[in-house]
Amino acid sequence: MPRELNRTKPENAKNPTTFPDPKPARFPMVHRTRFAPQWNPEAFGPVLGLIELGFWLNDYFGKNINMVELGSKGGESAMIFNAFPFVDVISCVDIWTWHPPKRAFEARLKPEIASREVIHHQLDSVAASTEPHYSQVCPFGDPDFVYVDADHSFESVLNDLDAWYPKLASGGLIGGHDYSNFWGEAKAAVDEFAVAKDLTINTFPDNSFVLTPA
Repeated sequence: MPRELNRTKPENAKNPTTFPDPKPARFPMVHRTRFAPQWNPEAFGPVLGLIELGFWLNDYFGKNINMVELGSKGGESAMIFNAFPFVDVISCVDIWTWHPPKRAFEARLKPEIASREVIHHQLDSVAASTEPHYSQVCPFGDPDFVYVDADHSFESVLNDLDAWYPKLASGGLIGGHDYSNFWGEAKAAVDEFAVAKDLTINTFPDNSFVLTPA
């Protein structure tokens, strides 16, 4: 039987300077992300959801791929995708209208940026990155996988899907994050796009989704 995790905050949880040691040596990847709360460092369900998606993509493609992430914020999901050996390069696109997330992204992925396993672009619009910046965003050519996690409004999600779906390499897939009732507009946009293109919606525990041919 799996041991029960402690999901209660300590009395000093309001003061971030007095959290218990999250033991980064035990879970180094988890503690480079912000998914696990400091008062419960082993509650990393969202991380496991992305890892499940990574294994699913590995099984689906059966080859190394290049991918684009639209909306990278602090770089947590980019770091997890990049940890899979079958992902050669991930190109991250964000508007980064305020600086703390961009600084967090660059700090969290400093080794990967230096090795060009991760490339990043600050643009006015993630959808606009298809033209005229496409060759910069995708120096490797058409992406095998595009992960949409930018503006969650209905119009923006639909625009991102419409703009990037035709850019996929042959056999490529498009997916994203926050396919849930909480993000109702984003979910509705994915549903409408899937019906229009006759695609099947595959979902994952962290509310990620991938669209595949029906």
